[in-house]
Amino acid sequence: MSLVLINRLLIVEFILSKEGHSVEFHCYAEGQPAPSIQWDKDSVLNGFSFDRFTVNSNGTLRIQDVRPEDEGYYGCTAGNSGGFKRAEFRLLVQGWEYGPDNDRESITKTIVITLGAAGGYILLSLGLLVWCRIKRRLRKTPPVALNDHSSLQTALLTKGEQVDANGGGSSLDKLNVSSASITLGLPVGKGRFGDVHQGYLKAVGSSDEKIGVLVRSMTTRDEDFKTEVRRQVEMFHRVAHVHLAGVVGVVGDSPQLILINSHNLHNLKLHLEREPLSEKQIGQCVLQAARGMNALSQARFVHRDLAARNILIGFKGDDVMLKITTLGLDKEPFTADYYSHKHQVIALRWLPHEAVFEDEYSTKSDVWMFASTVWELNNGAERPFISQTDEAVLKQLSAKSLQWNFQSDLPWLAKCWSHDPKLRPSFEHILNSLESTC
Repeated sequence: MSLVLINRLLIVEFILSKEGHSVEFHCYAEGQPAPSIQWDKDSVLNGFSFDRFTVNSNGTLRIQDVRPEDEGYYGCTAGNSGGFKRAEFRLLVQGWEYGPDNDRESITKTIVITLGAAGGYILLSLGLLVWCRIKRRLRKTPPVALNDHSSLQTALLTKGEQVDANGGGSSLDKLNVSSASITLGLPVGKGRFGDVHQGYLKAVGSSDEKIGVLVRSMTTRDEDFKTEVRRQVEMFHRVAHVHLAGVVGVVGDSPQLILINSHNLHNLKLHLEREPLSEKQIGQCVLQAARGMNALSQARFVHRDLAARNILIGFKGDDVMLKITTLGLDKEPFTADYYSHKHQVIALRWLPHEAVFEDEYSTKSDVWMFASTVWELNNGAERPFISQTDEAVLKQLSAKSLQWNFQSDLPWLAKCWSHDPKLRPSFEHILNSLESTC
């Protein structure tokens, strides 16, 4: 507080008092003859009630039980026959909510509220994380397939969870073969799930006959990976089609080894990198791939990784035989075809927006990848958008501005790359269009 001295009249400039307390204001005046002292509030003489306000003989003003309405400007006037002097100060009343004890209580409440909000946010985040994980697993569970000889069955069977229509065990049990009947050959490549080798499977009931197979070993312990591999096994075992490379055997319940029929077949991407196909052969490949994918679509399965690297090709004279498979070679030799995004390894340059950013895989996303595979067939299995970085492709996909500049006589091809899945044609439509021009 500061002090003001006005010709021997001394007074406090402002006073701060807590509500309910008492406060005294001293006004000192000297003169001859001795001056008298009068008080006013807000320029009104004696403008206060005398039940709580008293003025002592020495001129001191005392206020008991200070209240908020007592705030204001108080004037002290000293006068004698020689004249008058006046000084004014302001009274501020402080409520209890601003006191030290209440400050501590307020701080405590703030801390409790903040911690509670933070805890709630953490719980909400964990809940969303669990929900997203469950939703993702449900998306990965393939739909039900229907054939002429069985009722509707779950397309993904895990150990001990499902039985087949005849009351037996998992359909994987029917595929189990002895490891002694397998001969491993040269390595083909590696993936997150494990390695892939060339090999041979001894035919049942024959000591000499063998069929060529690709042997996928599953060394991962990740349950999500195991679930995806089982989904793939079920897909290529349940849907029998001439243009699908069927699973002809497994070893173990997990399974540890998966045997894919590859007799007299080679990897399409590796072949295209060495030797281009003729226009006639490209047309055959497109038609056969459409037939194989339509079979999967009719059985309500989703491939999720259709590309030249997951297609096998064989030759008979000038004609080709194509079979779709899935090998999971995202490490070797096709590392450059994959991109790490949101803790997943994806085939970024072959995928549409909804698969990359929403983890939404469907027959419609397979249609986009089918069109990308057609592009590969016509471009020597070159990586799409090879002149751009993965980040640039990702940015364009995010903005839905990625454009496939490819001139083709196929009327449905451009629609396959529509960023709206609803605008993409079905495999049945694509197949009908192709067969009508044969």
